[in-house]
Amino acid sequence: QQDQRVCGTVLIDIYAKSSLAYTLHSYRTQLLRFGSWLKLISGRSDFWTSIKHAISMGKIRKKTTDGNNEGQLSENTLVKHSELLLKKGIHLIFIFSGGSPAFYNYKKKFKQGLSAIEPKGNLETRFMMESDHGFTLLKSQELLVQMIYDWVLKIF
Repeated sequence: QQDQRVCGTVLIDIYAKSSLAYTLHSYRTQLLRFGSWLKLISGRSDFWTSIKHAISMGKIRKKTTDGNNEGQLSENTLVKHSELLLKKGIHLIFIFSGGSPAFYNYKKKFKQGLSAIEPKGNLETRFMMESDHGFTLLKSQELLVQMIYDWVLKIF
């Protein structure tokens, strides 16, 4: 049963499954530095430290048959849930930051699934390419809040 008070949902950096494009984007500066390669080969890079720590803490997640980590929604499930909300007339806004794998997933995969939904003007997407995933800079936080505020005013 739908709660009549709910008329909209803000989803920030939704569906953050890593992709090759995101990995290359994230590590582009390190890939071009000679010192980074030297540290990697010698075993002194942050990469090896992270791997060792994850293994020691048992944090290497098992993959499911659809390639997702355990407990992660599949792309199809997310599209189906979004479709259900949109059909009920719920307004959705997806906000993506440039520092998130979600942006790359949206461009390549998630957008294709959403294109079949045919929303009735109740789906919006916004991109904050200059922001990292945590919206660390005060400027990014202010822009995010303003974006949500403007969207709320628009749907009422």
